Amino acid sequence: MIELNLLPDIKLEYIKAQRIKRLLISISIITSVAAISLLVLLLLVETWQKHTLSNLNNEVATKTQQLKHKPHINDVLTVQNQLSTLNSLHQSEPVATKVFEYLNDLTPNSVTISSLSIDFNAHTIDLKGNAVNVSNINQFIDTLNFTTYSLQKGDKGFPAFNTIAIVNESQDTTQADTTNPAAFSVTANYDPTLFDVTKNVTLTIPNKVTTRPSLENPGPLFIHSNNTANNTGSGN
Repeated sequence: MIELNLLPDIKLEYIKAQRIKRLLISISIITSVAAISLLVLLLLVETWQKHTLSNLNNEVATKTQQLKHKPHINDVLTVQNQLSTLNSLHQSEPVATKVFEYLNDLTPNSVTISSLSIDFNAHTIDLKGNAVNVSNINQFIDTLNFTTYSLQKGDKGFPAFNTIAIVNESQDTTQADTTNPAAFSVTANYDPTLFDVTKNVTLTIPNKVTTRPSLENPGPLFIHSNNTANNTGSGN
């Protein structure tokens, strides 16, 4: 079967151009409809948001007015604010009881303490007591000087005490006689980390010092003093 193309080339080009034109018009219409739909959707969303925010603002204003008319509301809010700060206040509070644990480890058996005063603001500690002789006092001072602390295993040790001053040191006899003990008064600055409730402190005490935990029958660490009994274990 033989087919003959009776349309001239110019007619074919015209038909092709019409097809392209109709396709472009269809695409334009579809794009316009999509753009208009998106615009309408955005306008609806914006209107809904404004309406929702307006309702929320009105509700907040209403609740605020209701709270203002509640009796003792200011007192309740003040208590709530104070309760919210309890944790931070507790973490910043020094652990005063640690001082007895530290002194029990640091003090040689030949030394007794009659008065203890600690200032957690100035980070100072004052000790008064007696020793068998002056050399025992010097041993106690050396222990304080060379004691370090660490927070984790393997950490470099930090000095636990510094600026240690012997305010008074005396003995009536030159013999190591417990009936005539040597009296002393020591003031030292301590690292505040030692009493930080959030830190796990480990003391490293010089091995040359014999401390109470290593003795089978340790003597009493604190002794009663009529002149200083009111200051024993107190903090300034």
